[in-house]
Amino acid sequence: MFRKVFIALGGLIGILVLIMVINALQFESLQIEDVPESTYFDFDEEGAIERFAESLTYETVSHEPGEVNEGAFIQFHNFLEAAFPQTFENLEVETVGDFTLLFTWEGTDEGLDPILLTAHQDVVPIESPDSWSHPPFAGEVVDGIVWGRGAVDNKNGVMGLLEAVETMLRENYQPERTVKLAFGHDEEVGGMYGARKVAELLEERGTEVEFVLDEGGFINDDQLPVDRPVAVVGTAEKGIASFELVVEGRGGHSSMPPRETEIGILASAIRSIEDNPFPASVSGPAQDLFRYVGPEMSFPEQMILGNLWLTEPLVIRMFEGSPATNAMLRTTAAPTMMKGSDKDNVMPSEAKIVVNMRIMPGETVESVEEDLKRKIDDDRVNIRHHREYTFDPSPVSEAGTEQFELLQESIMQIYPDVYVSPFLMVAATDARHYVDLSDHVYRFIPADLNEDEFDGLHAVDEQLRSEVYLRMVRFYQQLIMNAN
Repeated sequence: MFRKVFIALGGLIGILVLIMVINALQFESLQIEDVPESTYFDFDEEGAIERFAESLTYETVSHEPGEVNEGAFIQFHNFLEAAFPQTFENLEVETVGDFTLLFTWEGTDEGLDPILLTAHQDVVPIESPDSWSHPPFAGEVVDGIVWGRGAVDNKNGVMGLLEAVETMLRENYQPERTVKLAFGHDEEVGGMYGARKVAELLEERGTEVEFVLDEGGFINDDQLPVDRPVAVVGTAEKGIASFELVVEGRGGHSSMPPRETEIGILASAIRSIEDNPFPASVSGPAQDLFRYVGPEMSFPEQMILGNLWLTEPLVIRMFEGSPATNAMLRTTAAPTMMKGSDKDNVMPSEAKIVVNMRIMPGETVESVEEDLKRKIDDDRVNIRHHREYTFDPSPVSEAGTEQFELLQESIMQIYPDVYVSPFLMVAATDARHYVDLSDHVYRFIPADLNEDEFDGLHAVDEQLRSEVYLRMVRFYQQLIMNAN
């Protein structure tokens, strides 16, 4: 009896292993072979670096929605017009929502939908300028590195695109397909007065867009177990909402506290949220990432990633240990702000904690709010929106389309020794405002950032190597040519 059972189990295991091996063998590469050589125009590289560095001297800081450094934006626009005279003379230039710039380079074929290439002018505030190795708004170039706020996020995109277009105009290049450039001025605070207004304007005009490319992923090295760096292209981005957890009390002197304090109740609420994370799954862009990168891994790893129908729980367990990869698998909740009493001997009459949510495709702001209520399960904790704007997750742009492959090929022409893969953008970008204009909305910075450059994002010592910026200019040229 037992012998027959063991034989049957052995047979089932053998069949299962055989199926997994067959699936792994059919796990074919999705990387493009025989990529054409690049065809960009040469340009004044030294001048390009000088212009990029100077762009970082303008303190185009956005503080809150509708609150920006207006004088700095006016000066920055004047600088752009002087730096790129051919672009401002030959392209239609519109100012939208006070300081966002929309350029239109008319193509010769009106039957082709335009492409929309975007970046943002605004930067985040500086909290501790004395901690920087080089002043954050000096725009210094030292030993081949450009220092300053906005070097990576995201004046490299603004300047790189304009440098590419200016170069192509000087070479008398004329696109068949119309090219639109949109440079928002308030991306760091939601984009409601910049990119949102551009999207509404284009929608009113009935504009349909072939594809959109905004900032997003970049070229990662040593992040995945493959033999090359991976250029990750965001095909969707998570939704965003911040909720205030508020407990109201009577206040009073701290020498006579109640058995349960307002802050203690909030602490229990946060513990409930952290002890009960949102469910994880390998789906959408995360599944696409494994589909594009998996075939480039070793055979045992192909066995795992090529059989997610069986191995998904194992993959989740492997990847949820890292904050970066965990964020691609589930909705996350991060407590970020706290407020209680202003004095150490006074009980607060109101205590609150702000929880920032990044929401997976398939869920909504409303659904995660309801989930928070269930997790906390305490009527004394009131949940309300912290900001006026919230965003559901973006639609997912399908990988493997002509538009994605055009972008994939353009990347590999400038960076021939990389793999290209879709992924889920866990941060927010202006791209979410453009999803009604096109089914093909991508998020990618054509830069191979090193550790120092990545660590400088929204932090001290933001910097970018000159050679990386120059490759960005070449990439934007190549992309425009390929789209035409």
